[in-house]
Amino acid sequence: MLLLTAVLLSACSGAEKAVSDAGSEAASQAGCSVAQAAVAEVRRQVDGITSEITANPAAVEQELTAAREAFGAAEARLTGEIQEQLARAGAAVDDLRAEAKAVADGAKVDDQALQAAQDQFSDAAEQLTGLC
Repeated sequence: MLLLTAVLLSACSGAEKAVSDAGSEAASQAGCSVAQAAVAEVRRQVDGITSEITANPAAVEQELTAAREAFGAAEARLTGEIQEQLARAGAAVDDLRAEAKAVADGAKVDDQALQAAQDQFSDAAEQLTGLC
């Protein structure tokens, strides 16, 4: 009887872990979908910012502000490494947005700052791809 109880408890524990793992995997896949969609949408803006920032920095700032808000909403629904990488991408968007604001206020474009933020965004996007 004691052996049967131990076997049943072990089986239940295994089933509970399998259900938990399946739930975690589904949540992770959903998180990946949300994060990848957010990054894909913003990547176009990040990739084209060098030419756009001199032409219309105020518009770039507005687009990046909207992108950052979308990232913030996505980050709130995520956890773990996926959230961390999306936060890194969001920080890069913040840097780009600050540069666009500076240019809109009359500063010269800081090409090094733009490149550093683009690199940070790209690295975070690649890390997300690796996680997902």
